[in-house]
Amino acid sequence: MNKPNDQFIGHILRESTQQIMQLLIALIHYMMQLSLPALLLACLACALLLSIMPFILILFIGFLACKLLVLSIGTATKTASDTKQGR
Repeated sequence: MNKPNDQFIGHILRESTQQIMQLLIALIHYMMQLSLPALLLACLACALLLSIMPFILILFIGFLACKLLVLSIGTATKTASDTKQGR
């Protein structure tokens, strides 16, 4: 990559990092104002989401793999039939 692209990517990364840090600081300030039961519920919800996420990703990747397999078989069948017909 050339220098202007590297500088642009570096600028975007710095800016996005600053925005993420601002968001995290705002989230920390908000969480400090919550009561303990609400904070515990939020932590429990995050833990459940993090434990379910790999399962959802595995299902999604499996679905995409099956779809790719079906599409490739269909394309191979169509190519074979076109070859037999002399097209």
